[in-house]
Amino acid sequence: GTLTITANHILDTTNQNFTIGTLVNDGTLELDGTQGTQTITTMDIDTGLVLYNGAAGGTVRILSFFNLQINSGGQTFILNGGITVANDLTVTAGTLDGATNNAAITVTGNAAGGGTLTAGTGAVDVNGNFSVSSFTASSGNTTLAGNVTFTAFTHNSGILILDSNSAATTFTTGGVNINNLQVTTGTDITTVSGALNVLGALTVAANNTLNGLRNNAVITVTGNAAGRGTLTAGKGAVEVNGDFSVSGFT
Repeated sequence: GTLTITANHILDTTNQNFTIGTLVNDGTLELDGTQGTQTITTMDIDTGLVLYNGAAGGTVRILSFFNLQINSGGQTFILNGGITVANDLTVTAGTLDGATNNAAITVTGNAAGGGTLTAGTGAVDVNGNFSVSSFTASSGNTTLAGNVTFTAFTHNSGILILDSNSAATTFTTGGVNINNLQVTTGTDITTVSGALNVLGALTVAANNTLNGLRNNAVITVTGNAAGRGTLTAGKGAVEVNGDFSVSGFT
């Protein structure tokens, strides 16, 4: 059958198993995450929020959302499989664990919050802004398209791809170490705020600019720096220990 949650209303399932034919969610579906069965045949991904906030953590068994929020301090919610979030992902408190099952994480909107997001081999793709406080990237590709703010970051030996195609963006590095960095933002400018430390290779694709000039960012690359794009520097030092072949360099 069909379950409808109207706007400004919350359905709290506590720790109850559930099987739903069709969910029409204009409000909030609240789950503990300890349910062994979380089955929704036709999920509403146009509106509404799904909130996991159980005091004991648990498993996220639903795989498609409009808005998804994790909010339980000190608790871990394990993704049962790859998820798609049609709007925003918010990790307010606690951990959303994509590493245990190597789950892919795709977010059309923003990913934010003061909690922790971890990835394994599954790809991470966020098309909006990214500002989750603690983040372990994919050991494969992590693709971020909007403004990016790192506070605590583990590179997981993966590739970080900055790929906005709609507007100039800012990459606030937090001074963290990045394994390999690729800038593929169409024809836009990615402005660096904070020290940029790349342990592997830096690639700036054609028609792209990685701008260290505006904030006088210090740029350090242990491997090679290459690409047909442009790298600009200000007063901050630039150090590349490998080969350098970026087409445009100031």
